[in-house]
Amino acid sequence: MFFIVFKLRKTICTSWLVEFMTDRFMKINERKFVFLMTVHGEILKKSTIFVR
Repeated sequence: MFFIVFKLRKTICTSWLVEFMTDRFMKINERKFVFLMTVHGEILKKSTIFVR
């Protein structure tokens, strides 16, 4: 249970997202970036449903 909560917190954490974007944005190509953001969006949607 704790692991799930920790995982959700890590996923939703805004500072993590900002850090990730500033770190990686210039290093990876556009397609990969879009793919990662799509995956992240899917995870966010699922976690939002899970919280409800």
